[in-house]
Amino acid sequence: MSIPVVEYAGVTKVFAGSGRNSPVTAIEDVSLRVDDGEVVSLIGPSGCGKSTLLNLGAGLDRPTRGEVFAGGEPVVEPNEHVAFMLQKDLLLPWRTVRANVELGLEIRGAAANERRDRSDAFLRQCRIADFAESYPHELSGGMRQRAALARTLAVDPRVLLLDEPFSALDAQTKMVLQEDLARSLAAYAKTALFITHDLTEAIALSDRVLVMSRRPGRIVEELAVDLPDRDAPIVRRQRGFGASAAHLPTVLREEKPNMSTAAAEAAPAVVPDGQSLADCLTERIARYETRTLDWNALKFQADFDPKYRRAQMRYVGTGGTGVTEDSNTVPAEHFTFSTMVLPAGCEGPMHVHRDVEEVFFIVRGRRIRMMFESGGEHWETMFGERDLVSVPPGVYRGLVNEGLEEALMCVMLGAARPERPTYPPDHPLAKVKRPRL
Repeated sequence: MSIPVVEYAGVTKVFAGSGRNSPVTAIEDVSLRVDDGEVVSLIGPSGCGKSTLLNLGAGLDRPTRGEVFAGGEPVVEPNEHVAFMLQKDLLLPWRTVRANVELGLEIRGAAANERRDRSDAFLRQCRIADFAESYPHELSGGMRQRAALARTLAVDPRVLLLDEPFSALDAQTKMVLQEDLARSLAAYAKTALFITHDLTEAIALSDRVLVMSRRPGRIVEELAVDLPDRDAPIVRRQRGFGASAAHLPTVLREEKPNMSTAAAEAAPAVVPDGQSLADCLTERIARYETRTLDWNALKFQADFDPKYRRAQMRYVGTGGTGVTEDSNTVPAEHFTFSTMVLPAGCEGPMHVHRDVEEVFFIVRGRRIRMMFESGGEHWETMFGERDLVSVPPGVYRGLVNEGLEEALMCVMLGAARPERPTYPPDHPLAKVKRPRL
């Protein structure tokens, strides 16, 4: 048997507790291998250790027990054979797209002509050559991710570790970027380990799909994707997945701790006809990177006295400044407002407000996973600082702070005195009698 490009052998990772927090076993006795040129996806519930596995594979952390190998050699520190691509593009704002793509080569000491040749090739491969001299703030989210992919490929890694690189993008842009990624992996015969919460994405891009249990994470199921056209995920979608995905929803439901079958059936579908839950919620997300500063909303005050000059950055509604319309906001009406401290590793249980919408705004924190349920459909996405979502009435929502630090979140509810939230019927909190405060 050939030596796998990536291998985890009996890997366990325990994070030490701090203060009143107990130690957390993120993953336990995980063994898996990824062979040369293979693309393998990891899916599983939030907090099950998927990102921890990638951190270990990249040499950013060490396992508590077991070993990780790359090319048959133990991984004990970051190495040039492995490249990481995250949800955030992490482009340096003071460098052009080309300079960002060349960054890894520059760090490795590559000559200027070599850097130029390689950046030209991968800018073309990722269809962003026309914006080589642009700066990150001049690009859309999808174009920035193309630049990040070009930067990842430019250093010629043997292995790509991909941590939900498209989860923050709208559905159409995501499909285009999936096509770019699949084509690039095939063209350069790269090996990849890919994290996603999107079952369709996993099957469209992969040779195999590994399902992880809830924390402590273990591999509980393996699916071989016996389909052609791995380099053309749109073609795979058009042909249908058939038996390749037939039993996975059952496995995921058994492992998913957020919402029971009874709760899913009890929750009425509130998503508009013709839309998926992901499409509906994506339209109601306001990312910090897409916000604009409006200096004109209060210009009449600044004209009266320059000391009043200030700008408004709107997320929800047009505020009380006289602006009558703003297409760069998400829908909402009237609110209550509060802040919530989220200790590292904490979970917010799935709950629903049936009478009002609820708005969440991340003030501080880089890895807040938000989960949503409606009519038996489940969708998740990762939030960072100054990201926002407006959740419509009737949609279950919950969260996990997957970061290592305490986070802070603002919460707004759409009524002066909203009804108390309810929980899935079989959730322990549904049976707790709450005092009146």
